[in-house]
Amino acid sequence: MFLHRFRFWNIIFLYFVFSFLMVTAQESKPITLKSKLSEITVFSDRAEVTREAEINLSPGIHKLIFDDLPRLIDSDSIQVNGQGSAILKDVKLQARYYADIPDKERKTLFDKEQELKDKLTQINDMKGISEGERNFVQRISEKMTSNHEESAAPELDPMKWIKMVSFYRDKQTELIKQIRSYEKDIRTINDDLTKVRQEIKEIGYRKNKKRNLVDVLVEMKKEGTLSLKLRYIVMGPQWTPSYDLRVSTEKKNLNLSYYGLISQNTGEDWNEAAVSLSTAQLNIGGMQPELQPWTLDFYRPLSRSSESKKRNAPMMQNYMAAPEPEADGSMEEESLEVVAAKAEMGGTAAVFHIPGKNTIQSDNQEHKVTIAIQNFPIHLRYSTVPKLAERAYLKAKAENKSDYALLAGETQVFLDGRFVSNSYLDFVAPGSSFWSFLGVDEGIKVERKLIRKYESNPGIFTKQTKTVYEYRIKVTNNRKSEEEIVVWDQLPVSYNQDIKVVMIKPVLKESGEKVKLDENNYLEWFLKLNPGQEHQIDFHFTVEYPAEKRVEGLD
Repeated sequence: MFLHRFRFWNIIFLYFVFSFLMVTAQESKPITLKSKLSEITVFSDRAEVTREAEINLSPGIHKLIFDDLPRLIDSDSIQVNGQGSAILKDVKLQARYYADIPDKERKTLFDKEQELKDKLTQINDMKGISEGERNFVQRISEKMTSNHEESAAPELDPMKWIKMVSFYRDKQTELIKQIRSYEKDIRTINDDLTKVRQEIKEIGYRKNKKRNLVDVLVEMKKEGTLSLKLRYIVMGPQWTPSYDLRVSTEKKNLNLSYYGLISQNTGEDWNEAAVSLSTAQLNIGGMQPELQPWTLDFYRPLSRSSESKKRNAPMMQNYMAAPEPEADGSMEEESLEVVAAKAEMGGTAAVFHIPGKNTIQSDNQEHKVTIAIQNFPIHLRYSTVPKLAERAYLKAKAENKSDYALLAGETQVFLDGRFVSNSYLDFVAPGSSFWSFLGVDEGIKVERKLIRKYESNPGIFTKQTKTVYEYRIKVTNNRKSEEEIVVWDQLPVSYNQDIKVVMIKPVLKESGEKVKLDENNYLEWFLKLNPGQEHQIDFHFTVEYPAEKRVEGLD
């Protein structure tokens, strides 16, 4: 009986020892996971990356490693979750430093350099052969046409000479073409060699290279498959909006294509991943700023004088956002079907889920994806600043009827199927209206002339000089439809009480014209012209100042 009990407790003891050894053995052999990128959410200055891995594990504690992660990981952003019969015990971000670059990376670059050098040698040899052949043909020509004392006079058969000249021209043309082609190839290979050698040079700078890894400690309750998801924020990737605005003047319609331009240089390629774009501004704190006490005290002069900053005087805005279209800048409308992203609205931001799988290489190049395609009814109007350019610029007004904002970004504008300009779209909130310039329309003629300018010299009782300016603006609608036109001009702005600017025409309160004067002395006339109608605007003002003074800024 005692012997049986002794054997029983020995077996129990050996079982626990064996289990302990097994767990210890498992912990001492970390497993590097084969993970793949599955989801990417790109923000304005960073991206959230999701990696997935799956592995079969036996019961016990296991140390799993997500290796070769980007350098600029935000350590506070790391999250691990998954599915399986296991307990997540610990997650750690660690850095691994290499004394040198891995041989595989170095060998690849050196092999590429040698391949380019061999190709360069081969092309230089071929170029040398062509140059030698060209010199040989040249020497034959010189020998045939020279008349040495010991040689007979050259034969004067016209047909033979014509054939020889034709052969010489054709052969020389062929050889010059070959040589120029070889020179072009040589330039290309030298450019590639420069890039490869720069990468080889950078390898030396990247010694003690840092690579991140995430250690995940799990305890499997039973044997089975464990699926893990690792999420982290990596700094640097970004996306910016871009737009194609296609306007039909016949249908009074604006087709807006909303694109995202994604770029990243994290060191890992995003291959075949689900990509989303978020409008959330993570670089701006989520809490409002707090007021600080506003204190007053007597002025105490500093020991050293400091130069104060000069404030810029308000300047007239440039209302000519769209340049004149080029004569040959036509472009056909796209006919391919484009699938837009699915928008998901949050409390403070929108997320656009790009359809399908996308690949974004770590090359810092822009990759274009489609976010949305929308159609808006538009209202057309012309705008002109004849003081700066005697041209009328067509512009369209539309309302953003989508549930999400249109972020500020570059635009390409197409009018009736023709490219007219590159422009810029400011931020447009949902439900807000926006204008887009569509280029110059020669159907509206604009003229601005200085009719008269004269000075009233000081008399006996006054020491003031008064300069009178009289301008005339003519706008003619040569189109076959009634058009709205806004005309802009300006009065000088005086920053000295001794300089007085007075507008004579138009008289704002008595004028039957729709004219406005704002705080910057910008004048705005709103016109509606019938087909063929001409409208004349008389614009007069005076500038009065002390006679002994000189005023800067007057024309």
